[in-house]
Amino acid sequence: MKRFFRGIFNKIRYVWSIASITLLLLICIEILSSLILAVVLTIENSGYDRRVNANAYIEQDKLWLEDYYKEFHQQHISWEPYVYWRYTPYKGHYINIDEKGLRRTWNTGISRRKRIFVFGGSTVWGTGVRDDFTIPSFISRILSLEKGLNVEVINFGQSGYVTTQEIIALLRLLQNGQIPDLVIFYDGINDSFSAFQSREAGIPQNEFNRYAEFNSGRSILLSARNLIVNSATLRGMKGFMNRLKRKRIIDESMSLSNNTSNFNKLLYDKVVEVYQANIRYANQIAREFKFKTLFYWQPTVFTKGDNKSSYENVQELTRFEVRDEFLRVNKIIGKITHSNFTDLSNIFKDYKEPLYVDEFHLGEKGNELIARCMVQDIVKLLE
Repeated sequence: MKRFFRGIFNKIRYVWSIASITLLLLICIEILSSLILAVVLTIENSGYDRRVNANAYIEQDKLWLEDYYKEFHQQHISWEPYVYWRYTPYKGHYINIDEKGLRRTWNTGISRRKRIFVFGGSTVWGTGVRDDFTIPSFISRILSLEKGLNVEVINFGQSGYVTTQEIIALLRLLQNGQIPDLVIFYDGINDSFSAFQSREAGIPQNEFNRYAEFNSGRSILLSARNLIVNSATLRGMKGFMNRLKRKRIIDESMSLSNNTSNFNKLLYDKVVEVYQANIRYANQIAREFKFKTLFYWQPTVFTKGDNKSSYENVQELTRFEVRDEFLRVNKIIGKITHSNFTDLSNIFKDYKEPLYVDEFHLGEKGNELIARCMVQDIVKLLE
């Protein structure tokens, strides 16, 4: 009997030793993974950004770029009811965000003026450009200094926003008595990408994160699952695997570029259907509150035709897996016939100078060209 219990004890001790060594090994791996991720994040937050090499920036005026991108990588977002997120206040040389989470826009400061709200994603917010060179700032400056109109333009752009989020944000403003004279929506990239990401049209980007967060505290199992999923080890492994998958995804996209499935065709149609519905909703709201609306569908580096610079060609290749999907949505979007809608997706098709700082964001020259296109419509409405 004594020998029997001794045998059981030895087995338990052996299992305990293996479990302890395994646990210790996992802890060491997690610590090492955390250190590696910390180094990667430190490099990413150091301010270096591949976009400093964009030839859309004027060569003799690049002195501000490194400082700009240092400020850019210091930006943070916080929770915002109904629309999920908004930028937090920030004060810098090139990026300034007020207590409401809105980026500073060039305005004359004159009172009793027409108010113009501009909604969109990061292209409106101004990724890659200084405060005074965002699309809203250009609109304000051109209308004020060149057209002699007394306006105040407010930049409501927030990175990643889709049109539905913007309409909800507008509704919140109207609830608080902030009534504009004109509202401009500049969208397309995020509406399309969110659908490609989740394979469902009409929802915000990264919706799966919200689902996981909402359910994270509802059970011990889910909490344990999220603890494991969010560990540095698994996050690092996931990032590594995503890099390995990129080439395969690109190869598959190339082979399927001319053979889109019926499901994808329905998805592209649904993206446009949701967008058109948002135009109708906004127009109905505008009639009720007596303001005007303008809608614009954005260009991307994919639609710049054969006039892309070498840098712009590289940007296109970095997102080759979604290029054809964007182009197919653009073909459908051209069928929209609303009088206040303008498809700008091909506006730079024949433009030879470099304009893009990445696959989606324009430099300061490109923003000015977009703003001047909008100003033609704005003047007709405000005058």
